[in-house]
Amino acid sequence: MGKLNIAHHKSYHPYRRDNIEKVRRDEEEAKLKESVEDGRMMLADSEARIDLLRHRAGLGTAKKSKGEDDGEIPAQPEAGSSSLTTPGGHINLFEDLERAAIPVTSRRAEKAKAVEEDKGVPLAPSEKDRKPWYSESAQNEVDQDRQRRDLARKSAHDPLTSINTQLGARSDNDQEGYGADCEEEERAGR
Repeated sequence: MGKLNIAHHKSYHPYRRDNIEKVRRDEEEAKLKESVEDGRMMLADSEARIDLLRHRAGLGTAKKSKGEDDGEIPAQPEAGSSSLTTPGGHINLFEDLERAAIPVTSRRAEKAKAVEEDKGVPLAPSEKDRKPWYSESAQNEVDQDRQRRDLARKSAHDPLTSINTQLGARSDNDQEGYGADCEEEERAGR
C-alpha cells in the first residue's frame, strides 16, 4: 500500500498554514466552551451542596432571585440571618469555634511579641540551631575517627617524613659503611 499524496496547492491539505491556524482556533474554542460548561457544572454542584448543608443545619434554602436561573451570581443571604458561607462564597463550618479561639490566640501573640521585643533581633543563629540534637552524640566519635585517619594519611604521604626516613636509612648504612672503611684504613695503615 502506498501513502496518500495530497498536492500542496489543494485547500484541504493538512499542512497548509491556513488549515493549521483553523485547527488551532477550533481547538481553542472547544477548550473555552468546555471550561465554561465545567464552570457551570461546578457552580450548580456547589449550590446544591450549599443547599444540602443549609437544609441539614435547619436554615432552609436561600431565596432565589431570577438572576440565578440565568447563571448569574446568586443573591447573598440577608445580613441578619445566620450563614455558613463567608463573603467570598466559601463554607465555614467552624465559624463559632474560630470566634472563640480569636481572643486566646491574640493574648498568646501579645505575650510572644512582648518577649520578642525584649530579646531584640538576633544577628546569628542560636546555639541550639547550630548544634542540632541528632549530631551531638555520634559527631564526637566520627570526629575522632576522622582525625585519626587524617593524621595517618598525612604522615604516610608527608614528603618531609619520607625524606627523613630515607636519610635516616642512608645514614645508618653510611655509618656501618664508614665504620668498616675506617677499620680497613686502620688495618691498611698499620
